[in-house]
Amino acid sequence: MYLSVFSGCGPSVPSDKALTASVLEQSGDNRPQLEQVIEHYKTADADAEKLAAAYYLIANLEGNTGYGARDSVQYRRLLDSLAVLGDPMGWDPYLSTTAQWLDSMRSATPLRIGARSDLRHITAAQLITNIDLAFEQWRNAPWREEYTFEDFCEWVLPYRTGGERLEDWRPLALHLKAPKVDSARQAGDMWGRALALINNTGIYYNIGMGGFPLPMTFSDMTAVKRGGLRADGGLCLEAVPGARDTRGHGLHPDLGQSEQRACLERAGAARREEPRDRLQP
Repeated sequence: MYLSVFSGCGPSVPSDKALTASVLEQSGDNRPQLEQVIEHYKTADADAEKLAAAYYLIANLEGNTGYGARDSVQYRRLLDSLAVLGDPMGWDPYLSTTAQWLDSMRSATPLRIGARSDLRHITAAQLITNIDLAFEQWRNAPWREEYTFEDFCEWVLPYRTGGERLEDWRPLALHLKAPKVDSARQAGDMWGRALALINNTGIYYNIGMGGFPLPMTFSDMTAVKRGGLRADGGLCLEAVPGARDTRGHGLHPDLGQSEQRACLERAGAARREEPRDRLQP
């Protein structure tokens, strides 16, 4: 789901609710899955904010598509090869071995790519898991007061950040070792916090990953321990809700993808200056 196309949400969302009804009409055989999410937050887990979040996500499903490899075995081999590929000059477009390897791979064994509509394929379990874990992160974050419910819906709630295939990435992210709260707060502005969060994941910026044939999922990035501007930029938004504050920290919804690039440019610069084993938030 693309962050830049979202508008804010709130506990009272008549427009999202009306749009949801229209979207349900277009969901085909997947309609029962989407209706199950709404019913879940009306009855089994009655929560006005979560119900508003469900309406918000479903209202924005139309037009969102995930892209993945048709041959999962070939794709797994690609990730395994990248995971063991050394690239000490990964920041240099002319010397990056990742860039050279991916260029060779695209010529020799190109991936066949398929597309799947979120509206027709996302499941109730995926949406409920995403909503519940997003709220767990937001409600337990020490800096929750720093951004509104509308900010939460736009920057924390989305179940992905681009055109990567659908994945339950939040349970994976929650198992990553997070920097100490004091360390994150002492990082300064929101960019500093985001840098501390990314550095703590062990996933490193690599300019050669701009040639990766697909948008990367969270598990893809953790498998290969590297990503390009878009991939790591997404990680910047996925890692911890505190990295998504939009008020007074240079991260504004009107910027679209630019905030991801800015975040990664800073992260990439820091990583060029420090050896891998010395990067500490």
